[in-house]
Amino acid sequence: MQLLPWFRMYSEARTDLKLATLSDAEFRCWFNLICYAAEQEQRGTIPQMREYQLVVEAAHGDTAIFQATLHKLADLNIIGIDHEGITFVHFL
Repeated sequence: MQLLPWFRMYSEARTDLKLATLSDAEFRCWFNLICYAAEQEQRGTIPQMREYQLVVEAAHGDTAIFQATLHKLADLNIIGIDHEGITFVHFL
């Protein structure tokens, strides 16, 4: 039996006031981003990559939802964005 990679998700995400400001589509994008970040060599970060590749991974190709989600997550201090990529502030 192969073990699947996992990361800890607190149940309070369901009622988190910051996450509650996201639309359903943005919340789905956040969830996809955090899952993707957990799969990276440096867990909790997404290295710089071609934007559309990440849009497909996180928002099923919807650039508007992806951009809106990144903007909100950065404003809420859930993620940091710089020249190296995206980092979840409180991943661990």
